[in-house]
Parts: sequence; C-alpha cells; structure tokens
Amino acid sequence: LFFANRFLAVSAFVALLGILFILIVYSVFPFGDGTVMRMDLYHQYGPLFAELYDRVVEGKSLLYSWESGGGSSFLGNYFNYLSSPFTVLIFLFDKADISFAITALVIVKCMASAVTFTYYLKASQKRHSYVSAAFGVFYAFCAYFLAYYWNIMWIDGMILLPLIVLGIERLINTGKGALYTGALAVLLLSNYYMGYMACIFSVLYFLAYFLMTAKPRPEKSGEKLTTREKYSAKNLMRHPFLNRCARFAGFSLLAGGLCAVTLLPTYFLLRGSSATSDSFPTTFESYFTIFDFLTSHLSALETTIRSSGDDVLPNIYCGVLPLLLVPLYLINRHISLREKAVYIVLLLFLLFSFDNNAMNFIWHAFHFPNDLPFRFSYMYCFLVLVMAFRGLCRMRDIAYKDIVFVALGWLLYVIVAQKFMTTKMSEISIYVTIAFLILWCGLLLCLQKSGFKKSVLAFAVIAMCF
Repeated sequence: LFFANRFLAVSAFVALLGILFILIVYSVFPFGDGTVMRMDLYHQYGPLFAELYDRVVEGKSLLYSWESGGGSSFLGNYFNYLSSPFTVLIFLFDKADISFAITALVIVKCMASAVTFTYYLKASQKRHSYVSAAFGVFYAFCAYFLAYYWNIMWIDGMILLPLIVLGIERLINTGKGALYTGALAVLLLSNYYMGYMACIFSVLYFLAYFLMTAKPRPEKSGEKLTTREKYSAKNLMRHPFLNRCARFAGFSLLAGGLCAVTLLPTYFLLRGSSATSDSFPTTFESYFTIFDFLTSHLSALETTIRSSGDDVLPNIYCGVLPLLLVPLYLINRHISLREKAVYIVLLLFLLFSFDNNAMNFIWHAFHFPNDLPFRFSYMYCFLVLVMAFRGLCRMRDIAYKDIVFVALGWLLYVIVAQKFMTTKMSEISIYVTIAFLILWCGLLLCLQKSGFKKSVLAFAVIAMCF
C-alpha cells in the first residue's frame, strides 16, 4: 500500500522540508521560541483553541462561554473556527504549549494539502511520480496559503478541494458519489464558510467536467416511444446529463443533511452577526486591470491581506513553472479543443469573480469581507496547476521552439512589468521570476531530450520545487 502511494509521502516530505526551512529562518518552534500566531490567529483563534482545550479536558459544556464579554455562544465559535478534524492534534500537547500546538497544526495542514493534490493527480490523471509530488508542493505553498495560513480553519478548504473535485469526476464517470459526499460533508463540518464556496465551485466543476467528457447518447434502433413514455421520469433518467444532475443534486443534499446538526445552529447564530447585514451592490465596480492581474502570477510578491489601499490583487501565485506550462497546454494540438475551452472558461469566470464587486459579494456568502479579500483564490491555483500538469504530461507533442518562444514571451512581459510595477512587486520579484523562467525553460528542454536519465530529471524537478 505504501509503495503504491509512495509519491504521496514524497510530496508530504518535501512540503515538510519547505515549511521547516521557513520556521528555521524565522526562529519559530521547534527551532526557537517564535510561533506562527499572527493577527486573528494571535488574538482570536488562539485563545479559542485554549478555551476548547480546557472545556474538553475538564468536561465542560461546549454550548456557552462566559470567557468573552458578558458571555456568548461557544457553539457558534466552535463551528466557525474549531470544528476541523485536525483540531484533535492540539490534545497531543500540554495546555502551556497551545501556541506550539497551533504551529504543528499549520505544518500538518500544509503537508495534507500537498498530499491531497498529489493524490488527485494520481487518481484522476493516472500519474504518480516525482513530478506529481512536486505539483502537490506547488499547491500547498500557493500564495493563498502564504497569505492566509493563520486563518487556520480556511486551509481545510485547500485540503479537501482536490478530493471534492475527484469525487465529482467519479460521480460523472461511474455514478458513485461516496467520495464527493464524504469530502463535501467533512468540509461543511470543518468550516461552513469554505464549504459554501466549495458548493459554488462544485456546481461549476460538475458542469465543466460533464462538458469535457460528455459523449453523444446512443439511440436504440427500432425503439418507438409515445409522447408520454418519452417524457416519463424513467426515460428522462436514462439521459446521461439528467441522470448525473439528479445524482449530483442528491449527493449534495445528502452532504448538507449529514451536517445539518451543525449548519442549522450556525445559521441561526449568524443571523445576529454584522456580517449578515450587507446589501447587494447597486452598481458594478472593477478592482484591477488584466495587466496587474497577470503580475500576481510572478514570484516573490507581497501577499494581499488588506481590502483597502492600492493594488488589491488576488493571491494566485503557484510557482513559475505553470507560467510556461499553461500556454504550452493551450497550443498543444493533441489536447482536445473542448477540454481547453472548458478550462479557460472556468479561469475566466474566476477572474471575473475576483474583479467584479457583485460576484465577490456572492462568493463571500453575500458579504463584503473586512480585509482578507478573494478568499476563494486557491480554487484558481488548483485549476492552473491541473492545466499545467496536463500540459507537462503531453510535452512530447511540443516542439523545442515552442518552449523557447513561451519563455521569451514571459520574459518580455516581466521586463515590461518592471516599468509598471504594482505595490506588491519589487526588484526582487522581477529578477527571481526571470531566474526561474530561465531555469524551468532549461529543464523543460532537457525533458524533451531523451538522452537524460529520468532519475536525474526527477531529482532536478524536486530540487527546483524546493
């Protein structure tokens, strides 16, 4: 079993090395007295973890708390911040070390994100190698994680999204919805907010994947049906799209029903929250230009945390390698035009969602966030990395000159971007991106050359990824 999934372990190990390296640089536990607790994790979530620790160890009720203000519902705080299955890890630590327990949670969730994406590539794309392990690390360290790791409950969305998507694919391919139902239910239980966004994405991906894989319905020769028989429920359910829509709706409702015991109390508790008092925007606004949006794909950027100020851009960086591979994927004539069109439409829809205030309002549960914008941007990273990986798997169909031209195109863009830098960029961003473009271009050219040993190239990919 381990050997069949060995590259899941590789992905987790490289992610662990990466985050431990960061902790060493910043003298964070276990390499110093620092912790990952900052902003809300320091003054809000951390104390709630400590209170949960006390309540469980001392056998107190989870319903109500007198620890904050004049008292408030602890159940609402639990379902909002603490109900992740990973939370159980804090009980491996002493109460005095709760901040170190939270550091461990961040580490484990980072590794889990890498593992689930690598597993998605193994199960969906039928690829299991050092390269798929590297892409798992790209996903785990995307800019969304770098910006919002301290919103520790949101990372469960990153972890479970690949499993939800894989479950949708299995549902369409085989009609079986166990994985989709289970993954969505766990996410709704972990954090209803991320679960809400995952429900929107699930509908989009269900339609997209069905369009990518749909085949013409075979007509039965000699079959003659009356009008009543033709439009009967039994005959309609034979239609592939209607059948899968019914199954998708049923399994989605089942996932919600499994979590109703947590979702309903949370809903009624939140009705009195200021976050539910916003009204739908009456005018449409744009947040950024396409040129500035493209700069968010470059390396070594400052992450976006605030909703105010200049250059409020989504956190969508997921490595420089996808910058080369996505255009190569799009120009590959051996990949179906329908598949490429569907992926592009999905990306454009997410781009529109980032840029339009009304769509942002809808994605954020009919609320304009107080800072921490674009809280669903990891979904964009997921799609970009899947497209990039599919492009890499078909590199044999790409000519050397295509790789060079794409690299030169991006180099030209980076040089132009240096003239029109956003506040998220610096000179380091420019030169680090250029360096990685050259290095990855060289590695892709080596991949095209059959004389190189696969083991050497695999090690180079992992080393570059780190």
